[in-house]
Amino acid sequence: MQIARSALVLRPIEHVYTIIEHAEDYPEFLPLCTRVEILERRADFVNAHLSFGYAGLAAKVYTEVTKTPPTGLDVRIGTWPFERFRGIWTLAPMSEEACRVEFAVDWHFGDPIWDRVLGVAAGWIADRMVEAFLVRARQGSG
Repeated sequence: MQIARSALVLRPIEHVYTIIEHAEDYPEFLPLCTRVEILERRADFVNAHLSFGYAGLAAKVYTEVTKTPPTGLDVRIGTWPFERFRGIWTLAPMSEEACRVEFAVDWHFGDPIWDRVLGVAAGWIADRMVEAFLVRARQGSG
């Protein structure tokens, strides 16, 4: 399944990039995210365990994120419940105080329960998650 979203954010690109890159803050504002454990962080990548929960279902995934500050993050998950997951954040400066943010995700679940539950709600979940990042950026946190 593939979904893409984009938005104009009236905040500097570096500010928005920092919010996306700092996964340890996700449980404070990201729907469904319950816990984050950063395993390794360097200038060009970050690896972490992210825990999510929804309607009694829970999953802990291992992420590998390749970073190109401040314009992009390439997120890959290769653990259950995903058979395949790749999310790409692309940020483009529009001015010193604004940027365009795009998020494209392509995934396939390897579990029929997750396929049924999240397949139906995928667009709604993507919208809520992107909106959570936008709200966080507009609040000036990060």
